[in-house]
Formats: sequence, structure tokens, C-alpha cells
Amino acid sequence: MKTKTLLLLSVAGFMMLASCKSNGENGSSTSSSQISSPEYDYDTISIAEAIEICSQNKTAATTDRYYIAGYVESIDDYNYGQMTIKDDTGSILVYGSYGADGVNRFGDLEDKPKVGDLVVLYSTLTEFDGTPEIKSGWIVFLKHIEIPFDEANYSEMSIAKAREQEQGKLIKTTGVVARPTKAANGAYDGFYLVDSSSSIYIHGSDVAAQVQEGNTITICGKLTYWILDTEKANAQKFNYAGSIQLDECTIVNNDKGSKDLDLSWAKETTVKEMINTPFSANVTNQIFKVNSYVKKNQGTGFVNYYFNDIDGTTGSYTYTKCNGSDYAWLDEFDGKICTVYLTAANAKSNPTGCVWRFTPIKVSYDNYQFDKTNVNSFVWEYHVKDLFKNEYTGDPAVEVPTSISSELLGFTGATITYSSSNPAIADFETKEDKTVFHIKGEEGTTKISTSIAYESNPVLTKTLDITYKKPEVGDSLTVKQAIESADQETIVVRGIAGPSLVNQVGFYLIDETGAIAVKTDAESMAQISMGNEVVLQGKKNDHYGRGEGATCSGQICLLDAKIVANLYGKHEYSTASFITDKTLLDLYNTKAETAASAQVYTLRASVLEEVNDKYSNIYLVDGETKLSLYCSSSKQYSFLSAFSGKEVTVEVALSNWNNKKFYKGSVLSVTYEGTKTYNKLNYTA
Repeated sequence: MKTKTLLLLSVAGFMMLASCKSNGENGSSTSSSQISSPEYDYDTISIAEAIEICSQNKTAATTDRYYIAGYVESIDDYNYGQMTIKDDTGSILVYGSYGADGVNRFGDLEDKPKVGDLVVLYSTLTEFDGTPEIKSGWIVFLKHIEIPFDEANYSEMSIAKAREQEQGKLIKTTGVVARPTKAANGAYDGFYLVDSSSSIYIHGSDVAAQVQEGNTITICGKLTYWILDTEKANAQKFNYAGSIQLDECTIVNNDKGSKDLDLSWAKETTVKEMINTPFSANVTNQIFKVNSYVKKNQGTGFVNYYFNDIDGTTGSYTYTKCNGSDYAWLDEFDGKICTVYLTAANAKSNPTGCVWRFTPIKVSYDNYQFDKTNVNSFVWEYHVKDLFKNEYTGDPAVEVPTSISSELLGFTGATITYSSSNPAIADFETKEDKTVFHIKGEEGTTKISTSIAYESNPVLTKTLDITYKKPEVGDSLTVKQAIESADQETIVVRGIAGPSLVNQVGFYLIDETGAIAVKTDAESMAQISMGNEVVLQGKKNDHYGRGEGATCSGQICLLDAKIVANLYGKHEYSTASFITDKTLLDLYNTKAETAASAQVYTLRASVLEEVNDKYSNIYLVDGETKLSLYCSSSKQYSFLSAFSGKEVTVEVALSNWNNKKFYKGSVLSVTYEGTKTYNKLNYTA
């Protein structure tokens, strides 16, 4: 039924409550109350009638346009005007919307609809993949509907004070709009707000659409801590509370100005200190001032921008929802040490640990020159300080540097010498121009002295207390006994830390009796080198990754492994348990229902890497048989790239970490022309 001139449109029980969702998605939620429209002079059809027309136009949109009135239920894209509108008869998606002239896109309009507003759209209609939609809607009528809002419910305070409040506190604050952020669809979904005391993130595509950088605004919102739903359990495990932000926001004043940011309060620190900040600290979305080496890393279908310290390597990457395209403005700073106002936007929370992810607020290249009077302290901080542990249970036999140069900072030949106050406990051995730190066997504590010299700089001497304590290993299982242990049993097992896992934090634990995949956390992984003899405690899992009702066996592994003792050493792992009489076809034909992920095979195959703009994969190939290797990208198997297209000998295990109906391969090592190359992906020690 069409309604004529002087229509009074009402939607019973419909009230729109604008909100910024706390789960990180764009859009707003609604509830119901009575709202009546003004008069307007358009022949409109109901949304139910529009949906019926859509069902008759599945291959292409209508050429005729229809007037459709409705209340804005949600807005999903503030650039293209993708929204949902509603009337008494139903709701419909608006794929894209324009001004009344049909030329200016939603994002370019000065007067935009908000959630709860009444609109009339001059529309083409279609059905796409079963969803009825307004393909193109011209906004020919707009009435803003004021949403009930009581400013008195909010406590006014500075941003610094706001950051100290409990979750759920209703806050009113004033600041200058800083760097905006983008959602995956490229639309703005929030921004940073700065005053003379601190900074905070404002979440919401609706409020982001109402501001520009430099505007001074007063805003009311609810203090929340955002964590991706799928990461909440991991975050809790590592005491990460989430990313502090104001959510469900209403802007009560906007001066529309272009004020410069006051960042005089920003603490000067280093990137290293930022990434070493405990995850329990309330630092998310707080701006710090650092000198940082900006590095662009082009991936397959994405770009990562890293903010590293002045050593060029210590750092982390930007938080992006757009595969890095939202940070293209950083290209001019690639490869330069810049002055950066930087914040930890959030912490990626994995089962094995958290990683801070950065957002740059302001970047400038100021022709950075390293002060060479600081060479000694730089060498200590970035090359020596973290070499030694406070306590050892075995001999690490770790090589230590005796000379440091930095092309990035422009110095060469800083020298380091070492000594021990009690060589019977620990000492340094120099042979063939290599200096190696050893635990010598006597229990006790010794002072390790390091002296750093550079040109005419005063020698910098630092001392550390190092303790050696003989390990109390107790009873432990062999790897074979571990594999045969009951599912979910907590066990202690001893073996050699072998090659790395891929796409999981951990390694293969190997002895003469077998090999088992070990999942651990990043902190434990950092304390282990390949070839160390280790005693681990963890939970034996026979079916890791298997979904409910699935028939696949899943992955056999030692889960949540912790170090009981690291006996160190540089041991070659035993291959006595490896099977040598199987072909790649045998492995390929292994049924996922078979428990086959705790066995290593040695066989001949060729390496095949396939790379395109969107993704990359890597395979082992033998004739017509092609076994995919488990990874998120072939880059995780970069050690195999040199052997692409060549026939090699591989040590390979079957793996099924993610509930697949088939096994994939995991390569431990490759041997070509007598040289063996190991998978050391996860090792940093």
C-alpha cells in the first residue's frame, strides 16, 4: 500500500539508543518506544513491500526507484552509508546511501543521519545472496530524532583521572581529537582523545563520524576494557585487563576547531621499556614519546609496520584491522629513526603469552643523530644486560659478544670484557676468537663483571650476581612413556629440545625412545635453546584441537609445559625412533582418525612453495603426492625456501592442531648434499 502526502509515520514501541559496542564491532543497538514523523510529500512504500520487490529482482537492481521511509536502526559504514532502516512492517539493509542529488556519498555529507533518525530514501532494490537490500538510497528527507540523554549521570574529570576509574564508570571529559582508527571496511570506528594530562581511546563509528582531528570536544561515555572475545581466557591467564576506552559515547559539544595536540605530558621512554611493561599495567592507549626505527614489512596480502627501538630489532607491530592499508602514511618514515608519540593500543593474547601492539599518534623525522657518548650504555642495555640469568641449573655454554658495531647508529668496535669473582662457579673461556660463558660445577654465587669500552668514552663496568644450583630432577619419564601416558595426565618428562613447531609456540622433545610435540609459553621458550637437555612438566593431551563430535584424532602433545630444570648443553637429538621405511604417499594416506602425530619419519621428497597476492603455501612433493605443511604462511618455513624445487631428505611429523579431516606435515629438518638444516622458528635463546 502506498501512502500519500501528509503521511504521519509511526513505529510503535521503537526508541533508538545509540551505543558504541564493547565487542569492537561497528554499529549500534536499539530498543523500542513511540516516535512520530513530521509531514513530508513523498509516495512511500512500506519496507515489507520493498522486501517483496527485492525478491523479484535477484539478478540486478531495479531500474525504477521507490520512496521508502524508516528509522535508522544501525549504521555499519559511515563512509558508504551502509545501514539498516526499520518501520512497522520490518527492516531492510541499505547497501549504500547518498545525498538527495545521488552524487555525494554518505561520508561526504555535512548533515548525516544518526541512529534513531527518520529518513526517506529514494531507492533501487535487489536481493543479494538471499538478503533483500536497498542497493542505492538517496536521502531525500532527514529528521534528527533526539535520543534521551541525561548529562547529569556522568562525572566530569580529566582524562588522567578517568583512566583511574572502575570499569563501567560514566565519565564526562574534554579533549582534542587525535589519531582516528579504521575498521576492516575502511570506515572510521574511533579516535584518540588527548588533554593536558593524558590520552584515551574513544570507541564508536557513530561518534568518529562527527569529528575531525583538532576538534576540541566534550564527550560522555562509559569506561570499558576491550578484549577480543576469543582472547579473554588467554588475557586473564596473563593478567591483562584489556584496552581502556570510552564506549557508548555521546558528544555534547564540538568546537569544530583545529587545535594542536598538547603532548608535553607524554613520558619519554624507549620502545624496549614499552614492550617489557607488565601486561597488568594500565598503559593501553596512553601516549609515550620514543625514538623509534620505523620498518615496513610487506607480506602476502598485508603490510606490517614495526616500531623498533634504536637497536633496529627490539619492538612490535602496529595494530591494524585493514591489513596495514590504514598506515600507508608511514611509508615516508620507512627505514628511519623517528620521533614517535606511540601508544600500546592493546595486547594480542595467545595461549602462550601476550604481545603489545602499537598505534602511532604522531611521527616526525628530525634527522636523528645518535650521541656516541652513549655507546657504552647502549651496548649494555641492548647487547649485554639480558645475556645472563640470575640462576642456573646447568651449563648454558652460551657465546657472548666481545665487540659491537651498529651501522644504524654509526659506530664500530665497542669492546666488552668479562670476568668472574669465583671461576669455580662460573667463568669465561676464549677459544678461536669466541668467548663462551660456562657454569663450572661448584654450587654458589659469583659476581660477573662486564666492562664496555669505546674510543675515549669512560669505561662502563657493570656487575651481576649469578647463582649455580644443582638441579633436583627427581623421577621423570622417557618420551615414549610420555606418549603412552593417559590423556590429561600431568607428567614430568626428560629429553632434548629438538626442532621448532610451526604456528604453535613450542618444539619437539626427543630422546632415543620417541618424539612428542611440546606446547609452552613464550617466557619458557625464551629460556631454552635447541639442543638443551630439559625436564618439563605438563599435561599429556591425546586429542588437542579436536572439536566436539569430530572423529579426527587431533594432536598428541605435552600441553602448557613448564621447565622443571634446564640442564643445558648442545646435544644432538637422537633419531633412533624415527621411521625410515615410509614414503610420502604413506603419510598422505594416513587417516585423520589414526593417532599418528607423535612419530617422526625420515624420507625423500621435494620442496614446493606457492605464493600469490593473497596467501602462500608450502608442500612436500613426491611424484603425484603433494603433502601440505602446517603453517599460516610459507614464510614460517623460510629455512626451506633455499631448497624449493630440490629433492632433499626431510625429517617430518604429521600434525593436526586444528580439527582437520586430514593430516598436514611438520618439517623438523632438511638435509641437502650432506648439510642438515634445522627448523629453529621459535628459538630466540
